[in-house]
Amino acid sequence: MIQKRNIIALLFLTSVSVFANKADNNKPYVVKANSVLMDSQQHITTYIGNVHATQGSTHLTANKVITYENKQNKITKLIAYGSPAKYDTLPDNQTKKLYASAEKIIYSPNDNLIHLRGNGFVTQSGRKLKGNKIDYNMDTELLYSAKHEKAQTTIIIPPTST
Repeated sequence: MIQKRNIIALLFLTSVSVFANKADNNKPYVVKANSVLMDSQQHITTYIGNVHATQGSTHLTANKVITYENKQNKITKLIAYGSPAKYDTLPDNQTKKLYASAEKIIYSPNDNLIHLRGNGFVTQSGRKLKGNKIDYNMDTELLYSAKHEKAQTTIIIPPTST
């Protein structure tokens, strides 16, 4: 049964495309929050309270966001916490926005990985995926929704119109 769910999840996301819009990478990253703690020596910035981040067509809202940067101040990891944290973007070559949410969203741009933890939800063009632990590799477009002892992965694929 697990194999069947993984195949369905893979088919679901192949039609969803990627989580991000590559053109957004060239746009400024603007973050608003109630408070900010920036540790320049450790290259860690913590945004707390009513966090809103925007980069082009990509938006993130959360209660708290922690960014980890390298010595060139490029983000190497971003963790967003919320009830839920919410993310939306217009993926490359798509006309419909992609929406994702979870209690914790972990983004690793160097590895092109996104992890949704705790009540993860992804939707685009009527397709919906819900799971407690969802991992997505933006390079390979491979999605994995791991088994959880208390909840199954749910996928909704709308009928195709003829």
